[in-house]
Amino acid sequence: MNTPAFILQKQALSQLSGFQTGGEARFFLATSSEDELLQALAWARENNIRPFFLGKGTNVLFPDGELDRFVIQWSKGSKDLSPQNELLVGSGAELESVVDFALTEGITGFAWAAGLPGSVGAAVRGNVGAFGHDISDVFQWAECLDVSKPDKIMRLDKRDMEFGYRSSKVKHAGYFVLKAAFKAQPGSRAEMAEQQAFAERCKSFRVERHPLEHPNCGSVFKNIDDPDQVAGLVDQVPEWRKKHEEQWYGKIPAAAILEAAGLKNHRIGGAAFSSRHANFIVNDKGASSTDIMNLISLAQKRAESLFGVHLEPEIQILVENISSES
Repeated sequence: MNTPAFILQKQALSQLSGFQTGGEARFFLATSSEDELLQALAWARENNIRPFFLGKGTNVLFPDGELDRFVIQWSKGSKDLSPQNELLVGSGAELESVVDFALTEGITGFAWAAGLPGSVGAAVRGNVGAFGHDISDVFQWAECLDVSKPDKIMRLDKRDMEFGYRSSKVKHAGYFVLKAAFKAQPGSRAEMAEQQAFAERCKSFRVERHPLEHPNCGSVFKNIDDPDQVAGLVDQVPEWRKKHEEQWYGKIPAAAILEAAGLKNHRIGGAAFSSRHANFIVNDKGASSTDIMNLISLAQKRAESLFGVHLEPEIQILVENISSES
């Protein structure tokens, strides 16, 4: 196998994940060159090597051993305003930088994402959201690659994206976002002052409530949004009803389920569910990916046993064949 010179081998993964765990990737490429990207995908297909597209690594759990994949980190993150009142962003841009750009340029609709980590590509893929908003609110279209046909770039409009709660067509089909366009709705001076204040409140909320002092990958599990499951949960735990209606945007937070299951601050090895936010797993004592995965498996079993619901991971898990511990 002749490996192109711009592709690295045996790349350490621990510094590429918010958890700061993981072994090595068999192959790795960080690039902002479309030519290199297309060459790399063609080479991977010829050699039957599966690519894995990495954003900022803020929601990825890598295995402790070798990851037999070709990890590709697209770093192009340009930001421009088009004559069509669209904000054009390279998918490698940090979401936080887009919020800052929008506020500086007098564009509304992005303040809710202030303080959120991760890349724009990952935000579109997972329809990231907070405080009753999500990225689909401002999304217009994206240029994407189908990994099985990497020589063709396609455009997906909002109706093509099939956005759902933390999901999209990109996620389910395994596409890769190169660039995205968002609404660039101008705001008045008063509106932008409120947007700036809202952004500051969002950042303060995260600093106060989230364990940012330890390596983590944000919310581990999706909240429960299925109406039947939500109704069943508020019947089981009546004190959740008012919060579900007034504070939780019609959902039941995974954090509430984990705390009720006695898992807040529960530890396996060097990893623990945070004492500040039960849906965050933190690496505070030299955790391994196995420690984290065992906590995830334990939480799923307890939630199923106590509440009859399946907690679906919000993070991307590349670990396999882990047996759970208590």
